[in-house]
Amino acid sequence: MLKLIILTVIFIIISVIVFLPLFKEKKWKELIISFIFISISYVMYLLWMFDLTIEPLSKVVSIFHSPMISLWNKLNILCK
Repeated sequence: MLKLIILTVIFIIISVIVFLPLFKEKKWKELIISFIFISISYVMYLLWMFDLTIEPLSKVVSIFHSPMISLWNKLNILCK
């Protein structure tokens, strides 16, 4: 449960950092694309946390969020 809370807080912070400037500048296309990528990453992390995978999707998304996995692993060590 702690992992889920930390994950959610991290994604909320990332979302605010990414979405707020785009929203203020009314860059709707970039806002939608960012939302899609962050949402996919969040779902993939949830699947990864519960040891579930969607193979074709995981190959595509892994390109975008592999650095985040290393960060998550470091945070996971701190929580133990």
